[in-house]
Amino acid sequence: MRTTVACERCRRSKVKCHHAGERPCRGCLRSGNSETCVLTPTLIQRTSTRPRKRSVKLVSPPTSAVPTPGKHDYSSDLATAFAKVNVALFSRAVTTFRARFPECGFRHAHDLERFSGDISDVEKLRLLAILVICARYLGEEADVRRVEHAALLTRELQCRMTAPPSLCLIQCFLIMAIYEWGENIGHSAWMYAGIAARMAQVYRAGQPDTAGPDGKMGTNRTILSEVEVRTVWTSFVIDKLLSCGQQRPAMMRPGDLNVRMPQSEEDFVFGTEPSVLLSFDDIMSDASLRKHVSGSGFQFGILVRGLDIWHEIHSWIVDGGRKLPHMTESENCPWKPTSRWARLKAQLRCWREDQDPRLRYPDTKVSAHVHFRQGEAFAYINLLFYLSTVFICREFKPFLPVAEREPRGPIDPPFFPEDAPPGWWRHNADELFDAVAQISYLMRDLNSLGTPLHTPFTGLCVFTAAVMNDYVVAFPVMHRPQESDLRRRLAAENQADLEDIARLWKVGHKWLHVLGVMRNLYDRVIDNRAQGISRSRYDYVEFENSIHCAPDSSLLGRDELVDPHPHPHPHPKTTTTTTTITPVMAGTGPNNCRRVARAALDEESQHSSSTSSSMQPPAQIMTELMSGLNTDDFPGDDWRLWSFWDDPHLHAFDASAMDTS
Repeated sequence: MRTTVACERCRRSKVKCHHAGERPCRGCLRSGNSETCVLTPTLIQRTSTRPRKRSVKLVSPPTSAVPTPGKHDYSSDLATAFAKVNVALFSRAVTTFRARFPECGFRHAHDLERFSGDISDVEKLRLLAILVICARYLGEEADVRRVEHAALLTRELQCRMTAPPSLCLIQCFLIMAIYEWGENIGHSAWMYAGIAARMAQVYRAGQPDTAGPDGKMGTNRTILSEVEVRTVWTSFVIDKLLSCGQQRPAMMRPGDLNVRMPQSEEDFVFGTEPSVLLSFDDIMSDASLRKHVSGSGFQFGILVRGLDIWHEIHSWIVDGGRKLPHMTESENCPWKPTSRWARLKAQLRCWREDQDPRLRYPDTKVSAHVHFRQGEAFAYINLLFYLSTVFICREFKPFLPVAEREPRGPIDPPFFPEDAPPGWWRHNADELFDAVAQISYLMRDLNSLGTPLHTPFTGLCVFTAAVMNDYVVAFPVMHRPQESDLRRRLAAENQADLEDIARLWKVGHKWLHVLGVMRNLYDRVIDNRAQGISRSRYDYVEFENSIHCAPDSSLLGRDELVDPHPHPHPHPKTTTTTTTITPVMAGTGPNNCRRVARAALDEESQHSSSTSSSMQPPAQIMTELMSGLNTDDFPGDDWRLWSFWDDPHLHAFDASAMDTS
């Protein structure tokens, strides 16, 4: 007996597998199949003239019917489903995927060549995953089997959760994370993202990425290919996109990855090897390097940095934001450079200023990038910047500024120990609502150029813009009253975009539903101004407690809430029946970061109780506010009325489908 070590591709081609004992072999490297090259030994029995000796055959006991990791009983189903798909449809799906989902940076031009021949099961799974997420953009021919293919993918991936990680398998989990987010199955999306992150970490641990003393690649060292690097960073990106704060903590930090940053898109396509390996920390510590890798050819690397900043901003807000302990100390006033808010804002501003001016909207028109078929990546970068700006600038905005006459900061505790510099709140409002307008204008330009971008991420951006446009329509003094008509038109455009997104993604229906209830709430608050309705968030304890319980319970799993209005009207139907809202006591729900922050500030806010004592009792206020709402539209989901302000991701997270008994 002798042992040969070769890869599967060389065995099928019946050619000698040239290698130095490590993957990839010379043939796979030349053909662009480096990531699928796996060297395995094979025993070859030599012929002999000696008489054979009779040996005793050992019979092993029967194995369990439970499939082992990486092995299952559905390979025939996968092969059958794959064979039924036309090659041209796969080609269209891959092209669409590369354009509409820039956050998946592992997309490569060679993917267009891998639809036929003897490909592995995991490669078939990846192509089916791409088809499933893009089917709704490709017409009825592709969409008719989407549910069937999604069920097959779910079953196959469940069998491979503990299988040895491979690039194709990691990419499958990442694609399905985005798909489940769009299907409004938030807990499943977060779990898929977590599995992909762990697989990427295990894969990375087995593939050391090292360099020589001068930073150059070593000739005899194992270097991660660009596809491998981008798959790891895509895991990082999706992890940051679907995580927030202590409620859904991220699993990956840039300093722990020990993976070089992605190359330019051009070098990736043409397979140019990097001469210098730059880490995330290398770039962040050198301003000239940041400028260099923030040009128009480094879209994916820019998104990696941007989504890391977005995650920091989003997590700080959801964990408590201005209500966190010590946020009322002088050094934490937002206009002080020592404050957490100012440092986050500085990171966002630095990321923006590092970018090539040709990547900044509206100074650069969308049409220029659409001409080079890069409009979607350009839009994603700018939407991410404006979304982050909206979130960080509105943290100090009053929730219901009924009696205000100009932009200002908080009207409920905690308060700052000193006044803001003259014009600071006006500047903050201008920055906030300019970002809201740019989101609306950017989506308008994409639509007018025939390249609409309707994905879960853009839906989140449009929803956020719609919320703030409606806010300033209801309370025009918080920005510029003369722009009320403009904001009303922009809100209508946001509504139309959300309706288009809802036709493609189920999560859009939830955004529309929350938007309609929010508008009804604003209408009732405005109509009842003369009745002395309180403006403080703390007087709406039912809203606050409900949203506090929602993040924890959602991860236990309800995802089958049926919306009675498939295409909800922006203003839910009103009724004259008075509905009593049962308060949710603070001690009855799961612990929540904002509730903890609120409790830490109870003593600080006691001095404000005398100012609100002349107002109606909170329970009576809530009864009056809710009396005009049809609560049958959101049974048990009244927390959504608050969630749109702090964490719009959460209304996609629901907890009724899992059996918790």
